[in-house]
Amino acid sequence: MAKFERVLVVTHIAYRKVTLTDRIEGPYSSLCGALSSAGEKVTILGLPLVGYQNEVIYGEWPKAKKIRLPAFLGTWQGLKFLVDILLSVLALTGWRLKNWNKKVLVIGIDPLSCLPLWFLKKLLGYTLVFHCVDFNKKRFKSGLLQKFYELADEWASRFSDQTWVICEALKTYKKKQYGIESFYIPNSVEFDLSFFENGREKRLGNKIVWTGGLMTDRQYTILFEVLAIVQKKIRPDIQFVIAPTRDYERFEEYARKYKIKKVKVLRLNSRAEFQKVAAKCDVGIALYDELFGSTEFIEPMKMWDF
Repeated sequence: MAKFERVLVVTHIAYRKVTLTDRIEGPYSSLCGALSSAGEKVTILGLPLVGYQNEVIYGEWPKAKKIRLPAFLGTWQGLKFLVDILLSVLALTGWRLKNWNKKVLVIGIDPLSCLPLWFLKKLLGYTLVFHCVDFNKKRFKSGLLQKFYELADEWASRFSDQTWVICEALKTYKKKQYGIESFYIPNSVEFDLSFFENGREKRLGNKIVWTGGLMTDRQYTILFEVLAIVQKKIRPDIQFVIAPTRDYERFEEYARKYKIKKVKVLRLNSRAEFQKVAAKCDVGIALYDELFGSTEFIEPMKMWDF
């Protein structure tokens, strides 16, 4: 894609429950970092995924401002959706008018972020990219919401100037279901090679690390059954390092339930902290539930960390 003078990235953000020591992370930060390193001037609009207990982020990357909205605007999902659209339209319009004489690119990272951008594309004149970071065939229990989510994904894929995907499975799905070609743009996490070099001498062949978040009881069972089998039947000397992104007490509870020994449940504040820990371990694992809707269509950032 040609060089642009300005780039606007619009996304939803899943906030952690701990205070980060560096900027909030996610596929969008990977994208903004890559664009910035390529010389693009990037502006970010980040909307909280759930409610408005957390701030909206807006401004030039990586020094965007955090804006606190009244929490009641996010108490009902329908109202929050309308507020999200209004904020996207206002931010996009103001940003475009400010950069009216410049060649600009607008990127929507999820379907609900991308759709409001599509409606104004011809009026405000910009190139629109749908950057699809996942897809879940069972995201909502409500059939109506699920259908709307799938339509939003299809419309965002069809009506954007380009669609970027983070894994080959998404590329295949969009070709088969929608008849469109998409571009594989992998996550590109920031990484300091010194973490790897400094951790090398501390790897003793007995540490397994896992990070991430789990959403169902079945996923917890899958993970801890595997850990128990490894420790009790294969390598009794194995030490486990678990770095959840949330629900720390529940991981500790499952470790006790499955009688896992030599296990640490860490509360880390950034991806850099996790990379430092992982560099001291010997094996990184990623376990997925084949019955969970998004398993087929993701490429977790932890895989790049490993």
